[in-house]
Amino acid sequence: MKTRIKKVIKIGGSCLADLDSIKKAVSLISKEPEKTAIVVSALKGVTDLLQHAYHLALGQSGDFRGTVASLKQRHENLALELVHPAIMPQLHLKFQSIFNSLNSSLQKIFLHREALPGDRAKILSQGERLSAHLLAAALESAGITTRVFETDRIGLVASEVSGKVRVDLEKFDLNFTPIAEEIVAARYLPIFTGFFGSDEQGEVILFGRNSSDYSAAIMARGFKAECLELYKDVAGIFSADPSLVPQARLIPRLSREEASLLGFYGARIIHPDFWQPLEGLETEVLIRSFSSPDIPGTIITTKPHDEVENKGQKITPKSHSFIKGLALKDGLTLLKIAPQKSSIQSILMKLERILAERDGKIIAWVPLINNFILILSDISAESLALSAFSLRENQLESFSLEKNLASIAAVGSGINQKSAVSSRILRILAYEKITPRFFFTFSENPVILIIVPSSEAPRALRQLHTELITSRFSDKKDIPDDHLFVS
Repeated sequence: MKTRIKKVIKIGGSCLADLDSIKKAVSLISKEPEKTAIVVSALKGVTDLLQHAYHLALGQSGDFRGTVASLKQRHENLALELVHPAIMPQLHLKFQSIFNSLNSSLQKIFLHREALPGDRAKILSQGERLSAHLLAAALESAGITTRVFETDRIGLVASEVSGKVRVDLEKFDLNFTPIAEEIVAARYLPIFTGFFGSDEQGEVILFGRNSSDYSAAIMARGFKAECLELYKDVAGIFSADPSLVPQARLIPRLSREEASLLGFYGARIIHPDFWQPLEGLETEVLIRSFSSPDIPGTIITTKPHDEVENKGQKITPKSHSFIKGLALKDGLTLLKIAPQKSSIQSILMKLERILAERDGKIIAWVPLINNFILILSDISAESLALSAFSLRENQLESFSLEKNLASIAAVGSGINQKSAVSSRILRILAYEKITPRFFFTFSENPVILIIVPSSEAPRALRQLHTELITSRFSDKKDIPDDHLFVS
């Protein structure tokens, strides 16, 4: 009888740090009542070491051998503790093959004093291969039959689009269907490598750092899984960054739209491209703590969930209870440009292309009567300014920069349908004598975006959290309406 795979589990590299953590992963997987699929990252720190070896090979000394030897020793030492002697020869052969390939790639780079396209991707992908085969052998030693699928060999074809690597989902659906059918009919636990796929020529291509979430979403798509669990070193998504707001609360439930917006505006819990492969599916996403798996975590569903609970009792929502979380993004720049009317579209397209090439993005943009204002990440501000300058003679009448800004995003379903939320935020900021540089509301998205000077952002974030979120669960008296115009 075929057993459908209803759940995909992803275990991040920060969770796979040492012997005890790998044993914990084996224990968690062993307790799953139904057949699952696993996606893994490289062990903690391994990708950084592979990157270091790559740069050493490009250098004059070419002394990458010590780094590779330490990586080999680490994985072999773990294998000796985790893997049954009867399984060790097979794992040893796999490790030997991976390290032979790694050394060959690095030696070729050193001899030619250059790296060919694809060399870096091939080298960095070895970390996930090592991790997947080590975990598979550890599970085999616990009595679970496994099979490793290296994701450059399963039709997970990707290409670079606007500076980012994206999987061709239509091709993946076609290529992976027979593989999924084989897995469903089989009696083994499939383990997939995260982080990489292949290009059209079959060569390794990387999705970018911290992209195993994206890989896991693709595998959930391939199996049409009902649930995707992401084990991380945090308990879930919080109402604010706990390092900035000690009173931040774990958010038990979010919609995909809310989670995506919190991520876009600064909450770096999930890869920014995570949701695309899940479009059209009802897959629930659960973020859980690897160190404390009994904590409920955050459930992310396709539909909003506006009920607020306190000690099991439903609370009648106040206007500001629509706010689920606050996200802060610092280091922003305001770019003000005045293009000639005939060139507005070409200017914006060029700016977006430059942003994408430098992993930056436009946070918000506002068309005014004679110019445009763009809020963008600092990483690409100077490049944008240089580009604007180069176009100035023919396409731009003027441009200016304002740096050292931060955004605070208030996110929650229904927020844009309640004018009281916006007025309340303005009252809180006025009470704290903080004047927003810009204040954005969006008719399409459940978010309010406040732009403030970077120096005032942490204080603004803490006070907004206290009044909009913490006060829901306490008897704290709200700031009265008559403080709206405090000077």
